[in-house]
Amino acid sequence: MSGEVSEVSLEELEGGPLISFRVTNTGSRSLRGNMVVELLPRDGGRAIPLFLMRKFVVYTPGFRRVVIPLKKEGLAWETGSRLRLIYREGEGQEGRIIAQAEMEI
Repeated sequence: MSGEVSEVSLEELEGGPLISFRVTNTGSRSLRGNMVVELLPRDGGRAIPLFLMRKFVVYTPGFRRVVIPLKKEGLAWETGSRLRLIYREGEGQEGRIIAQAEMEI
């Protein structure tokens, strides 16, 4: 199972920020797992979970375009922070990473 996260972008709209990205299946079997979006503070502190999509599937051959509203009360979007997207096999936090990407805010 292999995949790729690409075309990551962040937009600021009236209702708050939206993150969009594309997940492509680059293998010969369908991908199944959890997609996590985290904020990595610029000071190197602990990652802040923003979104979890369970049982995220990308069939083969194929891709999925995803748009997610990111709302977290009291969250400061500091310049120099990063967003990290992790697509992980299985249901838990210990599954093999299928694909990941980061972008600076």
